[in-house]
Amino acid sequence: MKKTIIIAALTILTSAAYAQDKEKPQRTPAERAQIRTERMTKDLGLTPEQITKVEAINRKYAEQAEGMRTAREQEAGPARKAAQEKRKAMRDAHEAEMKAVLSTEQFATWKKQQEEMKAKHMDRRGGKGPRSNGRPTKSEQ
Repeated sequence: MKKTIIIAALTILTSAAYAQDKEKPQRTPAERAQIRTERMTKDLGLTPEQITKVEAINRKYAEQAEGMRTAREQEAGPARKAAQEKRKAMRDAHEAEMKAVLSTEQFATWKKQQEEMKAKHMDRRGGKGPRSNGRPTKSEQ
């Protein structure tokens, strides 16, 4: 009887601790832009002039992404498709601005890191592509 109670208590405590570990602190767009800029500075060896420009670009797109993130919750049907196109246009514009600021070598490194992060994200989702429910998208049908 005592063993059962102890096992049950440990299971509950372990589950609660695991659930708390999964919660990530919600960062503001400015905080996300700062973290991204610091990482890019370290990884790409940005000059002080580039740091200023990259931080402004990162902040601009972090704020836009935040607005889109909140709007995504209400998306359905045709609005969802339009929002996807808007997000793609935003990513393309972000990439173009980065290309203008970074050297050719820095941009290639940055682009490679973006692709690696995308692949890592897809792996975490089970490699199912844009949807996590396992159903194929319209383009995959």
